[in-house]
Amino acid sequence: MVAVALGIATAVALPLGDRWEAVATSPPVVFHATESAGPGEVIGLQGSSFGVAPQLWVTRVTGDAVPGPQTALTMLSATDQHAAARIPATDPMELYAVWVRNQSGFARQPVWINRARATHLEYDRVASGTSLRAFGRNLVVPGAVHIPGWLDLDAQRRLISSCEEWAAPPSGLRTTRLPSGGVMSVRTVCLGWHWYPYGYARTVRDDGSPVKPFPAWLADLGRRAVTEAYQDETAGNAYRPDIALINYYDDNAKMGQHQDKDERSHAPVVSLSLGNTCVFRFGNTEHRNRPWTDIELASGDLFVFGGPARLAYHGVPRTLPDTADPALDTPTGRWNITLRESGLTDQ
Repeated sequence: MVAVALGIATAVALPLGDRWEAVATSPPVVFHATESAGPGEVIGLQGSSFGVAPQLWVTRVTGDAVPGPQTALTMLSATDQHAAARIPATDPMELYAVWVRNQSGFARQPVWINRARATHLEYDRVASGTSLRAFGRNLVVPGAVHIPGWLDLDAQRRLISSCEEWAAPPSGLRTTRLPSGGVMSVRTVCLGWHWYPYGYARTVRDDGSPVKPFPAWLADLGRRAVTEAYQDETAGNAYRPDIALINYYDDNAKMGQHQDKDERSHAPVVSLSLGNTCVFRFGNTEHRNRPWTDIELASGDLFVFGGPARLAYHGVPRTLPDTADPALDTPTGRWNITLRESGLTDQ
């Protein structure tokens, strides 16, 4: 029998027929792990003292407390120094705690998949009261995906042209009055169902005109967006958007922090940005206050939020005038198309 030192862990090599395999006699130690993974995706861990037939166990973490290992994953490959498994396709995109288990038991600490990690800051120093951007991995909550430049210039031009057509009367672009008496600075036109605070109708509330139809090609675009954002064709094919809110922002318009919770379905929201860049503030699901992340959404960007991020508070504190690509040949301002599933029927 030969004892082999592996860092702070120990493995013992035992003869098995005409070959030798490592049998761990101390808890596994993980040196490196996959940082981000969604439903149906593969995670890999590297380390030492994993043993002959290591297992990976996962727990979905939804609050501050971290429960112990809960679900054993189906292993794809395993050695004394490496283990790979697939996150169940039915699990939502969340923060995952993953443990390695060998013959002696579980690792003392889990590794984290989808945990936020800042890699660098925009500046080394800043003055008090000024803004600072952080860059890194998983800085937007699990379930929220930003894909810059998802739409090419031709697709952006076509969508801007469609927005301008939808904005024309009847049932065209209009301001929305809130129950408090305030008037939103953003102007909106709806397709499929007309949104009003806080519900949906098949007619425009202020003049009774029928809402404009939701085109099938726009639903197809939404399905492609979900598929590519989550790298999940099943989720994309299951997406059935039937509402589009098209918001127009002039240079002074903004949108306060709010939740998209007037739909009966909690399928993902698909957001497409066109024209000027905006600062998009994506927060938490509990309240309008911090923590939040400010993201610049430029023309052509895709932002999808579903799963644990579906009811996150979000808004647009400002737009950045004159930032649209001149090749778009569009008037000033920003268009934003958001697609949703209503979960509603006409009954």
